[in-house]
Amino acid sequence: MQRAKSANICDLGPTGWEATVSESGTVEVTVSEAAETAEVAIAVTVNYGDESSDTATVNVAVTAAEEPEVPEQPELPTGNSFLLSNDWSASEYGIAFAFGRDGDQLLVGDWDGDNVDSLGVRRGATVYLKNELAGGNADLSFNYGRASDTALAGDWDGNGKDSIAVRRGDEFLVKNELAGGNADLSFNYGRASDVAFAGDFDADSIDTFGVHRGDEFLINNALAGGAADLVLTYGEAGDAVLVGDWNGDGVGTPGVNRIIR
Repeated sequence: MQRAKSANICDLGPTGWEATVSESGTVEVTVSEAAETAEVAIAVTVNYGDESSDTATVNVAVTAAEEPEVPEQPELPTGNSFLLSNDWSASEYGIAFAFGRDGDQLLVGDWDGDNVDSLGVRRGATVYLKNELAGGNADLSFNYGRASDTALAGDWDGNGKDSIAVRRGDEFLVKNELAGGNADLSFNYGRASDVAFAGDFDADSIDTFGVHRGDEFLINNALAGGAADLVLTYGEAGDAVLVGDWNGDGVGTPGVNRIIR
C-alpha cells in the first residue's frame, strides 16, 4: 500500500462551503449557515510519494438545521404580579405569576433549602411563604412580630434555609425557624431612622444586617450590636437599597434603585 503524501479537494460543490482532508482521505466539510437540505458529490484527490494519485468522489448529505423555537412568553397575570428573569441579558420576563395582595411586604428567600429562592409576603403580622415560583395558596403561614415591624429574610444560623427576622425601632428580633413565638436572638443596631438590609457580607454562609444612613452603608458581620465592621459610601440619600451576590463570589454587596427623570 502506498503512503499518501498529500490530499486536497478538487471540486468542493456549492459556494460558501469549506472542506479539509487528511492524508488518509478523511474529509471534514463546513457548510454555510444558509445551506439547504441537499446531497452533493465532492471530488477528493490523494497524492502519493511516487507522484501518482487517486481521485475519489465523496457523497455528502447536508440537512438544513431547523430554526430554534422561540419560547412563548408567559401570559401576563393580573393582581399582585411578579415578572422574573433568570438571565441578566434578557429583555423579557421568563416567569410570571400573581401572589399575595397589593400592599403586602415582599420577602425573598430559600425557605426549604433547595438552593432556589422563592417568594413570600407579610401582611400585618402574618407571613405567607411559597416554595415554588408560582401563585396559589401559601405553602406555609405563621404570625411573627407586630404588624408595625419591618420583616427581613436571611439564613441566620447557616443551615441552608432562610427564616424571618423583624426590626422594631433599632432592635432586631431574629428567628431561626419558620414559625411564630419568641425570638431566638435579639439585639440593637443602628438607629430607628436607618433603613435595614440583610446579606452574607463575608462569605461565611450566615446572613447578618447592615443599615443605610444617607449615602452610607454600615455593615455588621455578626448578629450583634456595636460598631459597624465595614462602612462604605455609595449612591445617594433616598436611594432604595438592594443587596445580592451579583457576581457569584459568595459575598453580598449593595445596589441601589433610583428613579431618574
